[in-house]
Amino acid sequence: MPGEAAGAAPPPTGNGMHAPSAPALLALRGPSGVGKTTLLEALLPVLQGRGLRVGTLKHSSHPHPIDRPGSDSHRHLAAGAVRAAFLSGAGLAVFEAGQPDPDRVFQGVFADCELVLVEGWRERALPFLQLHRPDLPRPDDVDPGSLRLAWVGDAAGPGRVLPAEAGPVADFIMDWLGSGAH
Repeated sequence: MPGEAAGAAPPPTGNGMHAPSAPALLALRGPSGVGKTTLLEALLPVLQGRGLRVGTLKHSSHPHPIDRPGSDSHRHLAAGAVRAAFLSGAGLAVFEAGQPDPDRVFQGVFADCELVLVEGWRERALPFLQLHRPDLPRPDDVDPGSLRLAWVGDAAGPGRVLPAEAGPVADFIMDWLGSGAH
């Protein structure tokens, strides 16, 4: 930007923190129906109210279609575009053919965020909060080097347990971000 020194820190965000070049990533994991999306919806306004810029990523291990066959953007990709975007007054959608590089996505799409909450993505080594309810299957135990930071919901294993409420979970996330352990 004009008037900024080269290599200067990015401008501060609402909470006075500088947005990193790559945001902190924190996954919410648990079986289908445990409440990952519900908790995420409740967390977003609480974290944003505390001045954080938060992005979200929903990951699926299944090959869901991302674009509607026959749409202009789908046709652009089929013709060889590396990336196709759709922009309207309602928002922006970006489509890529093939498997995008996750690190590029986090550093590019979410570069102005301090935190990205990732729903799912068991296959990637990310720090995570494990959601649990007694009426759903207990997750498999993971090795001692697990990146599980805490359980959310009913205690299902060793370690810290948080209630499935936005306030206490947001407090935990803010402490985790402040610790620099991410």
